[in-house]
Amino acid sequence: MAKKFQLVDTFEQRTPTTPPETNWKLCLVCQEETTESLVCPVLSKRRDPGSGYTTMAANLVKFDELGKLPRTVQLQRLDEGQGVEATMVAHQAKWHKTCMLQYNNTMLRRAEKRLIASSSAFGSTDNVPGKRARTHSSEATTSGTSCFFCGKSGTETLHEVATFQVDTRVRKCAAQVGDNELMARLSMGDMVALEAKYHSKCLLALYYRAKTTVEAEQKTDHEGVMSRIVLAELVLYIEETHLEEGTAPVFRLADLAKLYTTRMEQLGVALCKKVNSTRLKERLLAQLPGLRSQSKGRDVLLAFDEDIGEALGKACEQDCDTEAVHLARAAQIVRRYMFEDTDRFRGSFPGGCQEDSVPNVLVAM
Repeated sequence: MAKKFQLVDTFEQRTPTTPPETNWKLCLVCQEETTESLVCPVLSKRRDPGSGYTTMAANLVKFDELGKLPRTVQLQRLDEGQGVEATMVAHQAKWHKTCMLQYNNTMLRRAEKRLIASSSAFGSTDNVPGKRARTHSSEATTSGTSCFFCGKSGTETLHEVATFQVDTRVRKCAAQVGDNELMARLSMGDMVALEAKYHSKCLLALYYRAKTTVEAEQKTDHEGVMSRIVLAELVLYIEETHLEEGTAPVFRLADLAKLYTTRMEQLGVALCKKVNSTRLKERLLAQLPGLRSQSKGRDVLLAFDEDIGEALGKACEQDCDTEAVHLARAAQIVRRYMFEDTDRFRGSFPGGCQEDSVPNVLVAM
């Protein structure tokens, strides 16, 4: 039978000693008095305060199975016969946060991966727990030397992902910005298990892109709703003005655009650029089929079909009575100026006599 080889860690060898008693007023792990505050799961505001003991007890047992529990932490002193978790709950065990982080799920995964790597080097994996062992592609293992986002190592410091909160937020941001390439890399597994490393500026750049994308979408939605409300108010204003008796309203597009801008600002929408008058005109014409636009120099005028026809008809009318009155008044004015001229005929026609005998008003006409 072929022998099985296993790497022996001499620093972790234990000597059979009687475990000391646990001082439950101190940190469960280090049993030392420090300035760091102690954390007690019982005092947690979570709905399931006892879950902290469950996780801690399970991780300590698994670390012990892997042979990675230091001599300072002995499960014998944490088990009074009812199990590690029950003993912790009975004594309301406490610990430092820094000590707890040494035995969390992340550190447990890393210990398992190191054991897998060392066992594979000697051709044996019998002692590796199968429940949490995970294998990844070569791309995942080599990504630890480069940034997970930009793929470059560079001279900047690489930070390693240590919490699942970072992985969750990165996945959320990748979905918000629609980065398919990043989402494909994330599909290989969580960033903690992949031992992904990143540049701080790359991670912050992703967060900023996601933030600006969400803000832009929210702003666009809000501005779109307010724009439709203001357009409806503008249409009602034009219709009510048109229904007034005895008036044929004509609207300047520039005035309507100014009214639109003012109303948008009143509703709390800060317009970063000038309102597109052409676009506003098209939206108004689509809502008011009887409205027509006419250009007059630089101005664009809006009026209804029935009002335009009435104005054109009135301009083409031939009012003879009015013309006769105008001619009579003009003749009266001419005669008055002619009678005021005192120049008389003296029997000859000297030079310039014609110009002198005609009133200046008539010459100007």
